[in-house]
Amino acid sequence: MSQAKNQSHRLEDGDEITADIEINTVSYAQESRARIRVQKQIFEMLHFPSLTHRYESIIEAYPQTFDWVFREPTAGQRSWSNFSDWLKSGDGVYWINGKAGSGKSTLMRHIHNDLTTRRHLESWARRSTAQGCPGAPLCLPSFFFWNSGTRDQKSQGGLLRALMLQILRFCPDLAPVAFPEYWETFYSRLVANIGEPNPRLELCRLKSAFKTLMLQTSIPLKVCLLIDGLDEFEGDHEELAWLVKEITNSHNVKVCLSSRPWVVFQETYCFCPSLRLQDLTFRYIMTYVNGKFSSN
Repeated sequence: MSQAKNQSHRLEDGDEITADIEINTVSYAQESRARIRVQKQIFEMLHFPSLTHRYESIIEAYPQTFDWVFREPTAGQRSWSNFSDWLKSGDGVYWINGKAGSGKSTLMRHIHNDLTTRRHLESWARRSTAQGCPGAPLCLPSFFFWNSGTRDQKSQGGLLRALMLQILRFCPDLAPVAFPEYWETFYSRLVANIGEPNPRLELCRLKSAFKTLMLQTSIPLKVCLLIDGLDEFEGDHEELAWLVKEITNSHNVKVCLSSRPWVVFQETYCFCPSLRLQDLTFRYIMTYVNGKFSSN
């Protein structure tokens, strides 16, 4: 049994979560149930119904048409940055760009689904961390913007909620790190039987929580974000582009993203590893067309 007044949960990175009520004779089992319930409330706060609709609507890659992305560039191809090397040992941002209809979303879905991606990233995750740990678990969250979809599918708020939900489901212990104030409120009201609050997730809170989560060092975790269609985002593209680049200041975070080659993205990611899709897919389009004709 335990008693607590102004109970403090100190985190390794200096954050502090304080319950402002007196909790009398709360058992370990009750505390565990309360923590699980609070985690679930935060998950529900982040979730939205159309979260995976865009990903599910993207047609899967025709067999073998995108396997080249994991190979070395060959003679006769335009120069592009080795994607497998970036997955295994690179950092920062890898920018996949291409004209409208060049297949960026299909390629991003292929990268997301192919086991080669996770195998290469596991090599990166096993590398020593700054804290001297032998490695860390790997989390691979994704988001696919869609300018024809719901507000959540084309907004910065939707992006942040979707990415954080996937990370916190993978590592629930990070919930109080990302949302210390909400955690305190939920937990205190729950153990005091006051009832559940109905908080509003404002964009400024989401951005603050996202940056905290990406830059935290209290719990070992390696994160590779896959973000498709930055050009389909409805808002300030320059602000979003720099937010994505800012979080890669952490050695535990890197981002593979795709967009059309708009000036705002060229200026932000011009020095990052990249590939231009329409330069690399011509003969694979021929493979697709010939395969369809042969099967008819």
